[in-house]
Amino acid sequence: MGGRNRSSEAELRRRIDAAAALLANGLPRTAAVTQLAERYRVDRRTARRYVADAAAELADEIGAADLAAALAESVERLNRLSHQAETRGNLNAAVGAAKAAAGTLAAIYRADTLQAARLAGHTIAVAEPSEGQRRAHRESIRPPDASWPF
Repeated sequence: MGGRNRSSEAELRRRIDAAAALLANGLPRTAAVTQLAERYRVDRRTARRYVADAAAELADEIGAADLAAALAESVERLNRLSHQAETRGNLNAAVGAAKAAAGTLAAIYRADTLQAARLAGHTIAVAEPSEGQRRAHRESIRPPDASWPF
């Protein structure tokens, strides 16, 4: 998109601050990347760096208690979206939102477990479930109704 000119420190700071403002106002990261790439005429990789730097700064400012509250709010929002989508018959969107909520909770659990292990001086190996375990899980959550589309 743009040329090879490097931004000054002041310009870089303005761009990261702009990214932080977009994120703080609730814009998703991908949308922020798109806006910044267009606004500053840079490639998406450069815009992703602005967003990543801004997100890291925001996380430092938020603190653990506020971060936990923000994550809980995010999971609750995803659960509401899943419910609304299911109510409207949009099962793909409902499953997507439910998966996103579950993924967020799993990531929080993994991060918390790893942090606790580090504090205790332990190392933890995290294994992915086997294909057999995944298949058994899928079977366990499949509704008994034969008309179900899966």
